[in-house]
Amino acid sequence: MRDPRKRIARGLLRFGEKLRYRAPAEPTAASRFVDSDWNAWLFGVIFDQGVLAENAWEAPYLLRRRLGHFSMRRMAEMSVTELRDAVKHTRSQKALHRFTKSMPRWLKSAACWLVSEYRGRAEAIWADCRTAAEVIARLDEFDGIGSKKAHMAAAILRDSGELAGRDFEAINVAVDVHVCRVWKRLGLVKSSNVREIHAVASELHPKYPGALDSPTWTVGRDWCHAHEPDCSGDGVGKPCPLQKQCRIGSRR
Repeated sequence: MRDPRKRIARGLLRFGEKLRYRAPAEPTAASRFVDSDWNAWLFGVIFDQGVLAENAWEAPYLLRRRLGHFSMRRMAEMSVTELRDAVKHTRSQKALHRFTKSMPRWLKSAACWLVSEYRGRAEAIWADCRTAAEVIARLDEFDGIGSKKAHMAAAILRDSGELAGRDFEAINVAVDVHVCRVWKRLGLVKSSNVREIHAVASELHPKYPGALDSPTWTVGRDWCHAHEPDCSGDGVGKPCPLQKQCRIGSRR
């Protein structure tokens, strides 16, 4: 008997390929900054938690404007209070993140760790790693990243060509509420257990399980909403690409 999960995985991977070839958005000063500075990119990874992704990746650019620099050595020497003043909301500036207590500590810790272990350069994190698993382990060492975002960051590095020549079996799905919700509705998993989700992803796409992450996340954000799934349209009339495979979508 054919495994229906593999058909669903193929649908996700096809949708993922379409995402790769979408016309890029018009670059902004913030996007150019994180695209050209690996330290800014690493800070974007740290900011990318509990807020809209667009806001998280804009935050490093705004932080640089508020500090007047983006030197890891200078940030490592700053107090957490000084960094908190740059992150928090005031009359003249919006908060860069809703975690105004923990985020400044994470940023200072990241700057200190980069200076002490990687010569102040984020690209040195993965430069001498032989495997993707090593990259994930090093990223996981940073306060404010953790396993989930370490896999997400490794996938970004892989897709940008930074990890060419490494194995990709260790890069798995960055499990969040979108992934859990979509995979349950698709019948791929029964629970939100990270180990179960990682095991299923590795079984369905062993060479690069992380390839299933971006299409799943996009389906969860644009169609498969928590309270009222919009299977037939994402606001502009396009149906969910997995509508027929989904337990909910197939009934609509």
